[in-house]
Amino acid sequence: MGCIPVLISDYTVYPFQHILDYSKFALFLRESELPLLEDWLDNIPLQKLEEMQMALKIVRNSFLYKSPHLLKRYGPVDLSLRALVLQRNVWDPIAYLNGSYAIEGKLVPVFPEEETKDE
Repeated sequence: MGCIPVLISDYTVYPFQHILDYSKFALFLRESELPLLEDWLDNIPLQKLEEMQMALKIVRNSFLYKSPHLLKRYGPVDLSLRALVLQRNVWDPIAYLNGSYAIEGKLVPVFPEEETKDE
C-alpha cells in the first residue's frame, strides 16, 4: 500500500491550490487535532485511501522540479503559468472596471443579465 500526504496546518496556502483539488489526494488536519491523528487515519475507508493514492499518482509530477517533469504538461512550470493566467483573467482591473473579465482571452460581462436587458 502506498501513502498519501497528511497536511497539518491551520492556515497554509498550498502550491497550485487554485488549480489542483487537494482534497482528492491529501488529508487535512488542524494543528489542534494532532492528538487525534492516529484514530482519524484508522477510520478512513480503504477504498477512499486507494482513490486518493490514484489521484496522487496523477498529480505527483506537478510537484517535481527535476527534468524531465519540469516542462511537461501539468508540471510545475505549466501549472505556474496557468496560475498566472488565472490570476490575470480574474484580477484584470481595467477589464473589470469596463464591466467585464477575461476567460480564455475573451471578455465576458461581469453582469450578463444586464446585457440581455438592453437587447
